[in-house]
Amino acid sequence: METRNKCKELSVDLREKTVEKHGQSQDYKSISRDLNVPVSTVRNIIKRFTAHGTVANLKINERIVDKELRLTFKQIQADLQTQGTTVSAHTIHRHLNEKGRYGRRPRRTPLLTQKHKKARL
Repeated sequence: METRNKCKELSVDLREKTVEKHGQSQDYKSISRDLNVPVSTVRNIIKRFTAHGTVANLKINERIVDKELRLTFKQIQADLQTQGTTVSAHTIHRHLNEKGRYGRRPRRTPLLTQKHKKARL
């Protein structure tokens, strides 16, 4: 058996083959052997397919992330949940970081004093 290089993500074809073989009543071990994929990966693919009905990667709605700059991750998570998608907070954080949006608070500036206000006029 040839060893497969570790990569971050499997192709959609391979995931579809995994689900197809599972539909033919093959167990996880035999699917793992046939496709040269770890048993845990096979289990996760089947679990995701039964939960979401698809093997494609689920993406966070780009509109929410790009247009609503002031939304917190909890607000994004609640919005996605109303649409019927369950996404963990870690996934939302990771996706926002990939977009260059980090959770930082703006710097606090002191209030204007009477001296400042007079100098501006």
